[in-house]
Amino acid sequence: MTGQSPLGPAPTPAAAPGWPPELVLLLGDEGGDLLRAVVGTAGGELEAWAPVYVAHDPGVSTVVQHDATVRWPSGRRTVEPLVTATSRRIPDGATVMEADGLRVGVWTRDRDPALPGLHAVLDPDAAPALLRDLGLDLGPVDVAVVAYRPGRRAVVEVTGPRGRALLKVVRPHKVDALCRRHLLLADHLPVPRLVGRDGSGVVALSVLAGRTAREAVVDGSPLPDLDALEALLDRLPTELVDGSPLVGGPLARVPHVAAVVGATVPGERPRVDRVVEALDAGSAPDLPVVAVHGDLYEAQVMVQGDRPTGLLDIDGVGPGHRIDDVADLLAHLDVLSGIPGHARARPWAEELLLAADARLDPGELRRRTGAAVLALASGPFRVLEPGWRAATAARLDRARCWAEAGGRRARPGRWP
Repeated sequence: MTGQSPLGPAPTPAAAPGWPPELVLLLGDEGGDLLRAVVGTAGGELEAWAPVYVAHDPGVSTVVQHDATVRWPSGRRTVEPLVTATSRRIPDGATVMEADGLRVGVWTRDRDPALPGLHAVLDPDAAPALLRDLGLDLGPVDVAVVAYRPGRRAVVEVTGPRGRALLKVVRPHKVDALCRRHLLLADHLPVPRLVGRDGSGVVALSVLAGRTAREAVVDGSPLPDLDALEALLDRLPTELVDGSPLVGGPLARVPHVAAVVGATVPGERPRVDRVVEALDAGSAPDLPVVAVHGDLYEAQVMVQGDRPTGLLDIDGVGPGHRIDDVADLLAHLDVLSGIPGHARARPWAEELLLAADARLDPGELRRRTGAAVLALASGPFRVLEPGWRAATAARLDRARCWAEAGGRRARPGRWP
């Protein structure tokens, strides 16, 4: 799917000293040469490009999505979402090139070789027939990409005169497990209802009524208290606990996150080390295992009035520790409160923390919240937001505040 071109591109980020070769290549001028070659084979001319998403997994893969402005022989200009990737396993079907001793796969978003179902979903002419095959007759549809993670998944909203739906596009071998989760959870609590599926990795889901808690933060609507949120989480089925590995919580993710932030923002390695040192100061207690969401934050919770009415993005549900779901939510609200228009996130988080301290270990909760904030420190670089270096430093400082507020020094009810 293409869009009409705006004026010129945003500048690419200046290479940071200490960046690994993959980032230097894909975010630099040579990355543009790779895009230019692919666009040229399609008959177009690359006029400008700007990276909009970066996923770097040290030693494993680096993936960059670009918005490329292309001029076609007719004189028309479009913006094409193009992806460049280095990986141990470049997906079959990508155009493969070599540059600076690295193998690079290149593809368009619409033709993501790992997500074969995405092309028909993003084609407004083909989408209605696809939807009918999935059990949805919405008529002519507008198609909007909600999320796209190259090579991994996409979420697309389709809206027509007879309703709307969400299409989740995953790698085909992931479909069975995703559908089983939705079918299992639908018997216990409100989650998007499974409408249909196909062999190309497309799963059609219903749209839950209400608004997300993030929208409620912005528009001043009531927000749920911890009792209401836990009551919803308590409805997660106990079958999720049986025979499955534990969902990795924020502390389990610390080594990987520290490596990612240290590689992408090398100048902040000393800050990262201080956060990791503070997080290592405590020992993990023996905690009960329950069914958890695994990635709980305000955009995943649907609300009506002050009641939470549903959960979104249930791909990661499984056995884990309730304290980790609470820590993830507090971490997201801490970061969200610093974004213009989201100031209500802070008082809501303070209320949740006060209630959580009465039923969870206050020190351990702060330590795990610090680990969750550390994970969010990779976000500014990932989406290359303006001032991403300063934003990364600010999140690392908040992670350290939470970590140092944990352990024996925890003061229940007090915001770090």
